[in-house]
Amino acid sequence: MIGKSIELDKMRKLRFSINALVEFQDVNGKDLTEELMSGGLSIKAIRNLLWAGLIEDDPSLTPSRVGDIMQDWIEKSGGSIVQLGEIVTEAVLESGVIPQAEDEQGN
Repeated sequence: MIGKSIELDKMRKLRFSINALVEFQDVNGKDLTEELMSGGLSIKAIRNLLWAGLIEDDPSLTPSRVGDIMQDWIEKSGGSIVQLGEIVTEAVLESGVIPQAEDEQGN
């Protein structure tokens, strides 16, 4: 399983396994597919997905603590919740646990 390094409060590793996505669903109330089909990720979903991707690297994290880390990252980096959502979504897709749709050329 591929992981993605991300600098938040420190360098961290995002890893999206089946177990991570189940943890996301348990905390979020909806699975990732439902979230994506509803028109995009909510702030809650981004936080919970980031948490689920980080817990293998740091099991002591809680969703609330990840929210604090996100807030600090936004304030220090000048980034946005949208950028974090894109980073997390890219890491999920790179993990291969959710198949990507093929384009018209079969790619």
